Amino acid sequence: MRNQITYRLHDKEDGFMSYINETFKAIKGNEEEYGELKIGSKIFRFKSTDEIMAGDNVRVKSIKGVTFIVKKEGK
Repeated sequence: MRNQITYRLHDKEDGFMSYINETFKAIKGNEEEYGELKIGSKIFRFKSTDEIMAGDNVRVKSIKGVTFIVKKEGK
């Protein structure tokens, strides 16, 4: 399953690269290194140097493997 997710994130035809510079709401904070955000029916993990809580708005800066690298909106 994880290999399929990795493949899909790198496939530009699926539109995942279009999420870069978009803003989304975190559904789980990154207190335990990785947080989660929901886009449509899919849940993605994210990593950030910012302290992010559930409900915070985050902007996707890049995608590395299956992990979104985000910044807290307003910083």
